[in-house]
Amino acid sequence: MQRMRFLKCYAEGETKMNRVLVLGALTLLLGCATTSTNDAKTQRLSSDYAPMSVGAWWNYEVSYPGQQGEMKVELLSQKDGYFIDNRRGAFQHTPGGLRDRERYLIKNPIQPGTSWKSVVGPSAVEHLKIDEVGTPCESLAGRFEDCLVVSARLRRDKNMQLHIKWVWARNVGLVRLETEAELPGNKRVRQVTQSLKDYSLSKNARTNSQPTEKDDGPNTWTR
Repeated sequence: MQRMRFLKCYAEGETKMNRVLVLGALTLLLGCATTSTNDAKTQRLSSDYAPMSVGAWWNYEVSYPGQQGEMKVELLSQKDGYFIDNRRGAFQHTPGGLRDRERYLIKNPIQPGTSWKSVVGPSAVEHLKIDEVGTPCESLAGRFEDCLVVSARLRRDKNMQLHIKWVWARNVGLVRLETEAELPGNKRVRQVTQSLKDYSLSKNARTNSQPTEKDDGPNTWTR
């Protein structure tokens, strides 16, 4: 009789323990599901830092060897999935990030350390990396609290390597671009400085900008 009571109590205890384990597992799974959902909601995308719509424009103060002035970049139309600007640049957002016709300018996932390579010529490979996310930045247009910094290096020839830095502000677009030439002896020479002065993301804020031929200066959001 005592043995029967012991077995009965043991069985009841085991059943209660199994229920606790099941409830614990469910709680853990629900917790993981909630965390994943929250992470998905807060995940940054390239479109957060490079909003695009036809009619949007960005006006920059630009300086580079031989010239100083202003440059307005306006998105004039869409074609084949790309937004076309007034300097014949073309950009689109894909699941992989923001790209032009040659390579990705911003690569998802948006997090420090994300890196990628792009072949931009017969013997030219560009190495890009996300340096900062969510940090403040400034341009002539003011201070922005959530910015993305992407850097790149490109070997032009055996004597020169080009360094590029793009600074993008969330819900604004490109606010600063800088390029430097690295010469023998680790000497760096500033090539281009581009700082946002004002902008409009409104589809109705159209200007009379027309496509212009490419020149040796800055080329829209690329370099």
